[in-house]
Amino acid sequence: MEMTNAQRLILSNQYKMMTMLDPTNAERYRRLQTIIERGYGLQMRELDREFGELTEETCRTIIDIMEMYHALHVSWTKPQRYASHRRTSRHLPGFDAATEARYLGYVRFMVNIEGRYTHFDAGRTALMPRRRCGKNTSGC
Repeated sequence: MEMTNAQRLILSNQYKMMTMLDPTNAERYRRLQTIIERGYGLQMRELDREFGELTEETCRTIIDIMEMYHALHVSWTKPQRYASHRRTSRHLPGFDAATEARYLGYVRFMVNIEGRYTHFDAGRTALMPRRRCGKNTSGC
């Protein structure tokens, strides 16, 4: 990541303020502040990774996947119609946090921030439809 000294100073001050505003993550912010102030090139690359990028095409593909499972969820809310089908086949298995973290992050953004697809749970299981009792267990 290439930054001017002025940009590094601004970012360093931002990390200093975040240390005061968010004491639970203060160590992380102090570490990042040190990296920026001293210009450690290898560690500054970590900052690049935190600023991920998904193309518009990728975002649209993820939305299409969510729309498909949303349509399945809506059409299967009448259990008499599909009583012979397995209920789990309408569950979106989600995205793997280890290999598809950027996709999972986008899904969480769509559910938690944008308020779309609220019947999905964007928690640990990525995208399992929420049950009426609010749990992802079959005992509801």
